[in-house]
Amino acid sequence: LITDMAVGSLSQKIAVGGFFSCIKAFVSFAIFFGSNLPSRIYPREIEEYLYTHPHILDVQVFGVPDEKLGEVVCAWIRPAPDQSLTAEDIYNYCKEHIAHYKIPKHIRMVTEYPMTVTGKIQKFKMKEAMIGELKGSGT
Repeated sequence: LITDMAVGSLSQKIAVGGFFSCIKAFVSFAIFFGSNLPSRIYPREIEEYLYTHPHILDVQVFGVPDEKLGEVVCAWIRPAPDQSLTAEDIYNYCKEHIAHYKIPKHIRMVTEYPMTVTGKIQKFKMKEAMIGELKGSGT
């Protein structure tokens, strides 16, 4: 497998002729259809805002599918040591400073993220876990 860092594509080499075939593309934005025009939501923008919260040690933001809106924002947050945060705390922190459709709809407090053996965070595993959790809860 070969990763194209410029566009985030994961490709598989085809032996005949040495060509590549894209088997999965990773996008770094979510599409929100809650207004007249679709809006792109960039997770990094929301992460940078959330990092300003004094009780957040680390945060990962990604989109999860939503039947009505296309995708909605999900945040996995590692609170700072000896700090406790709730989803309501995060919502209240965001509501006055970022657009309503950028506020994470699903928030999970975690102690660690799924990672590769080299230490890279695997957002696709977080997304898969959230989709499974949301299907299980009927949300």
